[in-house]
Amino acid sequence: TCNILGWGFQASCGTFLYFGALSTYYLMVVRFGIKDDYFARRIEPFIHAFIILFSLITAFVALGKKLYGEQEIGAGCYLSPNESCDAKCVANMALLFTGIPYVFTLFLVLANNLTIYCHVRRTVRQYIRKSRDRAQKNLSSVFNGSKEGSADFDLSESAPAVSVKVQKKIAAVDSQTKRVQLVRTQSLLYCSAFILSYMWTLILRAAISYTPGEPGPAMEPDLYVYMVLRAIFAPAMGFWSFLIYARPRYLTMRERTAESRFQIFVRVIQDEDAFRGTRSSAVNPRATSFHSGHDSRHSGHDSRHSETLQ
Repeated sequence: TCNILGWGFQASCGTFLYFGALSTYYLMVVRFGIKDDYFARRIEPFIHAFIILFSLITAFVALGKKLYGEQEIGAGCYLSPNESCDAKCVANMALLFTGIPYVFTLFLVLANNLTIYCHVRRTVRQYIRKSRDRAQKNLSSVFNGSKEGSADFDLSESAPAVSVKVQKKIAAVDSQTKRVQLVRTQSLLYCSAFILSYMWTLILRAAISYTPGEPGPAMEPDLYVYMVLRAIFAPAMGFWSFLIYARPRYLTMRERTAESRFQIFVRVIQDEDAFRGTRSSAVNPRATSFHSGHDSRHSGHDSRHSETLQ
């Protein structure tokens, strides 16, 4: 039984590695403008292969060395000393199998999301400022050119048409800005969920290391709070992911209906389109990619909205 539990725990270490891969995907799409099809064909297969192979190989190595045993603190089974591997050996293997990948993923997620946040914030500000300046210049040229070209120019007749055109461009840029901010928020929420779920495991391990004495049941009263928090939050990663994934659909439905928040949430859960291939642009980072080197799909879109009055 302990072998099964320990093997399953080690094999599941790929879950937090996938969060690092997800944050890297957002970074490459939003910050560097990598196309979805290029990422899916050239990068994603290697990510899957590395995570799956690492999880399975480390799980089977520990199983082959018969290292799975009951944990000295708390319930569960993981690496435990035996005749072939003493406590120092087990500590080194635990550091290699879970410690280093976990800490690396944690800092990777933080760095990726900080980069995305700063990039989106800076780019949106620059985009709005340049669009406003261009719109003001073009709007001035419309009125000045009309006045010089026709002595019968009627400002009252031209102003409404120009105003409607400007308002449409303002709405377009506002919509694009909201989509960019939504992708940024989604990325930050995934990062927060990852930290909230796994930080207690890291804190518990650190507390065990710095608590005087040999690890054992005698330490449990001092570490009880951390053990409870880890037991609550570590399995909740899938629940947070579900809520974050459903959030764009929930926000969209809130704008279109006057139903209560609970009714909308139930509809989101029951609606098959919310979790099938009908991904809206609000959820797709490619629809919100603001960077210096837009691909051809976005260059035309940006040029149509570059003349904006804010």
